[in-house]
Amino acid sequence: MNSKRSFFLVYLVFVVVSFVSFAGEFSIMSFNIQGHGPGSSSHRVSNTRWVDQIVQVIKMSKADIVLLQEVPLDTSNNLLKSLVLKLNKKGDNWNFCSSVKYAKCNMDLNNAILYNAKNVTLKKDLAYSPPFNFVQYYESTENDPRRYQFVYNNVQVIEFAHKDKSSQSFYVVNVHLPGPNDQEKVFEERRILELLYADYKRKKPLIIAGDFNIRRSELKRGSNFSDAIIDGNEGRYIDDWGQKTTLSKSTTAIILKNDYDHFIVNKNSLFYLSEQMRHVFTKNKVEKYDTLSIGKEKYSNSFDYMDLSDHMPIMIRLKFY
Repeated sequence: MNSKRSFFLVYLVFVVVSFVSFAGEFSIMSFNIQGHGPGSSSHRVSNTRWVDQIVQVIKMSKADIVLLQEVPLDTSNNLLKSLVLKLNKKGDNWNFCSSVKYAKCNMDLNNAILYNAKNVTLKKDLAYSPPFNFVQYYESTENDPRRYQFVYNNVQVIEFAHKDKSSQSFYVVNVHLPGPNDQEKVFEERRILELLYADYKRKKPLIIAGDFNIRRSELKRGSNFSDAIIDGNEGRYIDDWGQKTTLSKSTTAIILKNDYDHFIVNKNSLFYLSEQMRHVFTKNKVEKYDTLSIGKEKYSNSFDYMDLSDHMPIMIRLKFY
């Protein structure tokens, strides 16, 4: 009897500790999935292998919210429908929203957000209302009604709530700034993003993420995000160092090039970073991979990995107070 009771108590403690460790936490992943510029969707949308690899990356991240950039979409969102169909095979409840109804860009350059409705609830897509008015601007550009005049009008601003804090919501902003070769547009886009951050950081907790085409050092030193957490604020992120996320064109290893993908989180009273920004594939600070296995596929150099993307997927984990 005593041994059974002891076993039960040990088991009970294990269950409680496991629950405490994971309850009140959620993860967000960001991934620029295109990688080869306009026109590359022609060999990807119907490529089952590529779609399956994106699904595998999402599963590896165990994310509740997934931000995608350079998403090749038609008006029916067929790629996103395919992704959630594959993700929902084991009892999850994935759904999506995209910029396809209002973005003024090549259809290959849409933004999209996937979210597991089992854990998070989409409360509102702010693209449809003032002061954003992205949809209104798409329908008529004669008078620009937008306070935030993003170049391609493809930024997503979504209000979410998590099941563990359903009475409190937060904003997630999915961004893809213009390419690094067009510094004038990048600077202007960053200025608009800073304005959005200044306006909304005191309203609700705010997470801005995506492909910034800007290094972390530039965001820390030369922007108005000085009171935010950019990727992290301790350990590897104690100085201006940034985790590289884009790839070189190496044929000998998977070699990383620039730190262009980031998370910007305002300091708030709802949640904190329980795990700082990292690649989905490792918790370590990395400059290259000799090999990388995703599902049934194995990559041994940058050139091969670019069949998937020219970016590494990144993620953070947050925990409620």
